[in-house]
Amino acid sequence: MSGCASTTVDEKGRVVVHHFGYVKIIKPPVYPNNNEINVTGAKLIGFSVGSGLTIGYKAEEVIRVPLDCKVLIVVKDADQFKHLLNEITKIQGDDICATVSPE
Repeated sequence: MSGCASTTVDEKGRVVVHHFGYVKIIKPPVYPNNNEINVTGAKLIGFSVGSGLTIGYKAEEVIRVPLDCKVLIVVKDADQFKHLLNEITKIQGDDICATVSPE
């Protein structure tokens, strides 16, 4: 996406980030598929204003999981993710979370 992007603030006053330039937002798959797990990657060429000012290239990854997720597994690509899902179904743990790295 070229132009500008803005990360919204929730009612609790969390993160506000504004990106200007070429922005690529990455949302990889997660397990289990629910709204409590948030994985986002962003790559930017331009400038952004958040906790400071960035001019040039910026890459960031944010992984948020609920407190009851006792084990977090981050894999490199979709093939590893599919293999991991097959293995997780054998374990059947409710406190295991997994995602693909948003790079």
